[in-house]
Formats: sequence, C-alpha cells, structure tokens
Amino acid sequence: MNVLLSLTTRYNQGKLLKRRKSSDSKSKISTGIFEMTESTQKKYHLADFAEIPGTACPCGTARRAFADVAEFPGTLHVTEISEDAELHYHKKLTETYYFLECGSDAQMQLDDEIIPVHAGMAIVIPPGVRHRALGSMKIINIVFPKFDPADEWVD
Repeated sequence: MNVLLSLTTRYNQGKLLKRRKSSDSKSKISTGIFEMTESTQKKYHLADFAEIPGTACPCGTARRAFADVAEFPGTLHVTEISEDAELHYHKKLTETYYFLECGSDAQMQLDDEIIPVHAGMAIVIPPGVRHRALGSMKIINIVFPKFDPADEWVD
C-alpha cells in the first residue's frame, strides 16, 4: 500500500483536481465535481488575462480585470500599446503604468514633457495629466477608482 506524501488541490473549470504523490514517486490525478458552498467559497479572486477579451482604448488594446470585485477599489489592466496611442486624460482616474516590455525608443508624453521609458519602470498618472505612449509597449495598468470608459477625454 502506498503512503500518501502530499495532497494538493486546484480548482479548474468546476472540477477539483487532486494530485497524490506516493512513496514510489508516481503521481496520480483524480477528478471530481467541486461543489461551491458558503463554507468553501474562496476569499480571493483570480484573473487569467489570456482568457479576457481585449478592448480598444486610446492607447491600443486593454484586457481589464476585477471591475466586478467589490472588495477591490480599482481595476487591473494588461495593455498592449500601439505606436499611434492617442493623447488623452482622465478627470477622476489615477493610473499607474508598470512597463513590462518596451522597444528601445519607447517614450511617454506626460502633459508637455516627453520621457524615455523601459521595462521595469513605473509612472503614476494623476487625474488631469494628458498622456500617451510613443512607441510600442506592454504595460500593467493599475487604475483607481474602478475604470470607467466615460472618463477618457481627448482634446
């Protein structure tokens, strides 16, 4: 009889996956229906950006998560910024850009200033600051309060 060394569980598309590792180092996977009850509901929220459809925005294409999570006062976006990003601003939203990928000539226009940016940098963009990306890049955008498409303004 094999000795159970570890048990890990993962919720995946309505099924509970159990991985059992036995003393002979062989792994077995078993599946079963996972029933959500009040006592088993998760207190955290997950987003798989590969599964979130892209939405056109002044910068390019944004994948937006957590808009429906009451416990989180903002939204989290992964945005692919096109080279022809449009100068825009927000009256209520504060955005924080964290640059994941940038071309060697990537820049940001913030009001009348143009600054070089690179992967690993972050910029906080308060309400009223006109901004746009110059060059292609991929960013994480943390938005507070929750993103509202009606708060995208172009002069």
